Amino acid sequence: MTAMYTLKRGGAYDRFLMMLEAFLERNCEIHCLSLTPIQIRNPLFNNHVIRLPFHLDHPTLTKISVLLLFPFYALLVGWREKIDLFIAFNSLYAFIQAMAKWILKKPMVTLIRGDFSFGLKMRDSFKSFLWLNKTIEYFGLIASDRILTVNADIQGKVMEVIGNRKSIDVEIFFNNILVPNHSMPMERMKIRNQHMPFQRMRRSW
Repeated sequence: MTAMYTLKRGGAYDRFLMMLEAFLERNCEIHCLSLTPIQIRNPLFNNHVIRLPFHLDHPTLTKISVLLLFPFYALLVGWREKIDLFIAFNSLYAFIQAMAKWILKKPMVTLIRGDFSFGLKMRDSFKSFLWLNKTIEYFGLIASDRILTVNADIQGKVMEVIGNRKSIDVEIFFNNILVPNHSMPMERMKIRNQHMPFQRMRRSW
């Protein structure tokens, strides 16, 4: 089971779809919470679209609702569908699924591909928001049973946050992007832009 804030499209969303497709290629049944339908046609993919009591063009209300409502939907769907594993696409989604993971006593794997906060500290935010960001970041990470990062630098930062928690495995899972040795600089840039468009975007969720 996993979840995604589908109102903001871009590189992160594209990578999320690639993750779903990778699981489906291995015949894994997927249950995914989202705010809008995810266009994947596969009998193993179950998209649970959460309906909010207001229009989705209110970003602040929508984000607060995700934080407050998604944990309960994750618990309800996880219990009803008898899920075996939670997959979190960053520390925010790990926080959202933490309650369901603990109550249902199921493992959770969290994928960290970049800055593992969800962007509040990247902007001029109030100190209370920065504290909230750190709290969500911390509880999301410690709720995880396994954390996969894309490089050693991020692995070290994650281990600094979680401290000496031996029950959490923090491993490196390198991006599987092959670049031929003979490729020209323009070809390398094309591959980089194709697989990492999120770097050109503002880091927020």
